Amino acid sequence: MAACISSAQAQGPAKADDQTHYNVGLGVISHAEYLGSDERRTQLFPYLDIAWSNGFGLGQNGLTYSLSRDPQLSYGFSLGASSDRKEGRAKALKGMGNISSRAEFGGFVNYALSPALSLSSSVKYGSGNDRKGLVWDLGLNYAMQLAPDWQLRLGAGATVANARYMQSYFGVNAAQAASSGYALYTPKAGLRDVHGSAMLMHPISESLSLVGIVSATTLLGDAKSSPLTLKRTELMAGVGVIYSF
Repeated sequence: MAACISSAQAQGPAKADDQTHYNVGLGVISHAEYLGSDERRTQLFPYLDIAWSNGFGLGQNGLTYSLSRDPQLSYGFSLGASSDRKEGRAKALKGMGNISSRAEFGGFVNYALSPALSLSSSVKYGSGNDRKGLVWDLGLNYAMQLAPDWQLRLGAGATVANARYMQSYFGVNAAQAASSGYALYTPKAGLRDVHGSAMLMHPISESLSLVGIVSATTLLGDAKSSPLTLKRTELMAGVGVIYSF
């Protein structure tokens, strides 16, 4: 869900008015157990997005710090956590062991082409049990006012991963092959997926908004060919409320 929300929004606390902004919320989402899974899970999802006037931010991308006060170009650093993967969550993961959540260090660059259209880019390093996974996300984000009380945010992007990340999340090593029954699989670095999302926002009051989001992620390359990939395209949907102050 976090990645899907980020694809519909620029990453990082890019605020032009030098004021502190708080956004908190709660939603219900339905998503695949892991990228490539054919099993699904529905769960509550807390949402947090804080942008302090000093450049620090806290949200779906972890702790961020923007080095720029320019509303058109923002760039900075991030500290977050990678997604975990538990063997017991899906039948296809039996014998594959767990992937623990790890600290991820990275940076981001966002550029506003216009008030409605922006480019986003982020790099994160540290995922996987060996802490050497790297992912690079590129996105194009567009916001439009459908009516006075309805806003639509669209996002499209792609994710590139290094070989260490691909091996952790899509590969099968010798020990895993022996315990799971899968053949050895050593994916290479490359394009992991392309994705798109749509977020619809409707204010209920001055501070409270109703939010709905749908997204699709399609695995490509060696991620698509992994024996763990039982479904190439993941669909995610969610609805919730966000309180801003």
